Amino acid sequence: MKNISLRMLSVILAVLALAIAGVSVYFGSELLRENILGFLGTNTLPPQFQQQLTDILIAQGIITVATFLIVAIIIVIILERMVVKPLNLLSAVIQQFGSGLHADDIPEPKGAPHEIDHIFETFTTMAKHVEEARARDEEMSRIKSDFISTAAHQLRTPLTGIRWALEAMAQEPMEEGKKAVVADALEKNKQLIQIVRTLLDVSAIESGRYNYKFEPTSLPELIGTTIEQLQEHATRQQVTVRFTPPEYVPDVKADKERLRWVLINLIENAIRYTPPKGSVTISLEPARGRVFLYVHDTGIGIPDNERNNIFERFYRGKAAAKMQNGGNGLGLYIARNVVRDHGGDLDFKANEAGIGTTFFFSVPVAT
Repeated sequence: MKNISLRMLSVILAVLALAIAGVSVYFGSELLRENILGFLGTNTLPPQFQQQLTDILIAQGIITVATFLIVAIIIVIILERMVVKPLNLLSAVIQQFGSGLHADDIPEPKGAPHEIDHIFETFTTMAKHVEEARARDEEMSRIKSDFISTAAHQLRTPLTGIRWALEAMAQEPMEEGKKAVVADALEKNKQLIQIVRTLLDVSAIESGRYNYKFEPTSLPELIGTTIEQLQEHATRQQVTVRFTPPEYVPDVKADKERLRWVLINLIENAIRYTPPKGSVTISLEPARGRVFLYVHDTGIGIPDNERNNIFERFYRGKAAAKMQNGGNGLGLYIARNVVRDHGGDLDFKANEAGIGTTFFFSVPVAT
C-alpha cells in the first residue's frame, strides 16, 4: 500500500463504501423479511405480497446503493480537486524549481484546503531564500574569479620579466655557488609562472571563456607523446610507465592540447604518488561510440573519506600532501572540467588488487 496514489486510494475507499452499502442492504432486507413473517406468524407470504415485498426491497436497495454511489463520486471529485491536483501541482513545481523555475513564478493552488495552501506558501518562501543564497554565492564566486584573473594577469608580466633576467644571468660566467642560486631562482620562477597559468585556466573555466578547438584526434598517438614527455620524470621516480594500445582505436572528437593537459596531469600525478619500483599503466577501451581511457597506478591510493573532495579546488589529500609538498590542488579540478566539456566525466576507483588508484574518463568518437 505504500506506493498507492491518493487518487487510487479514494477510488478504493469509494468502492469499499459501495460494497458495504450493498451488504448492509442485503442483510437489512433479510431482517425486514423475517420480521414481517414473524409478525404474521407464518413462514411464507401469499404470492402477491411476496412480489410486492420483493419490489419494495429492491427499490430501497437501489435507492440506498445509488445514494452511496453519488456520495462516493462527490467525495472522489472533492479529493481530486482539493487534494490530488494541488499535490500534483506541488510535485511539478518542486521538479521545475530544480530545473530553473523562479520563486516568483510558482503558481498558487486553486480551491486547495488551508493546510495544502500553507505548504505552498512555505515552499515559496523557502524557494526565495534558496534563490537569494544562490545569487549571493554566484556573486561571491564571480568576485573571487575576477580577483584571481586580475591578480594572475598582473603577476604574469613581472614574472616573465624576472624569468628573462634570470635566464640572461644564467648565461653569464659566474661562480658555481652563484650559478646554483640563479638556477634555483629560475626554477622557482618557472613554478610561479605555471601557478599563474593554472589560475588563469581556473578563471577561464568558471567564467565560461575556456575556448576549445575540437577536431579528430588519435588517442594512442597523444598518449605516446605524453609518455615521452614524462619519461624523464618517471625514470627519476623509478616508476615504470606502460601503454599497449588496442589493435584499433577510432579517432575521438577532442581539443588535442586541452586533452594533452589532462593526460599530463593524470599520468604525472600517478608517477608522483607511486613509490619506487611501482608502475603506471594506461589502457584504452573503445565501446558504445566512445573511447574509455584508464590510468592505473600502484601508488598510495585515495581514502574513501576523501572521495567527495578530491576534485574540489585547492584540495589536496593528506597522504598526497605528506608525500609531496608541491602542488596547488587545482589539477584534478581543471582536468574534470575539461573532460566534462568534452562530453564525459572524470572519476576514479580503487584497484581491485587493493593497491593504488585508477582514474578513468571517456571521450566521444569523432564522426
